[in-house]
Amino acid sequence: MLNVSESQSGTIQTFGKVTYTAKAGAKAIKAVMKKVGKKAWDKMIKKIESLTATQLVIFHWGSINKALNFLADSGGKIEEALTKFLVKKGGFNKTVAKYISKAFVLIVF
Repeated sequence: MLNVSESQSGTIQTFGKVTYTAKAGAKAIKAVMKKVGKKAWDKMIKKIESLTATQLVIFHWGSINKALNFLADSGGKIEEALTKFLVKKGGFNKTVAKYISKAFVLIVF
């Protein structure tokens, strides 16, 4: 399931097939969300919010769909595009946004 590519610095990085491009990743996330359904998705996010005592508005159904539309217009890895979205539209710190993006991709895929 993993592709291996060599970056310009000579280090090897692994990319999942779906996470390699933002457009394909956005389509995959939309498919997962459609399968789960709006009510169940928001219920799951509210449960995570209550467990962590953190409000995750960016991951509610409406917010995620806005992010997915942004991702569909992006190129590159989905983690990078999601990080960029969280920084620009969500007002997150770049480091925090990067870890949130990695966690989200890990959970969804």
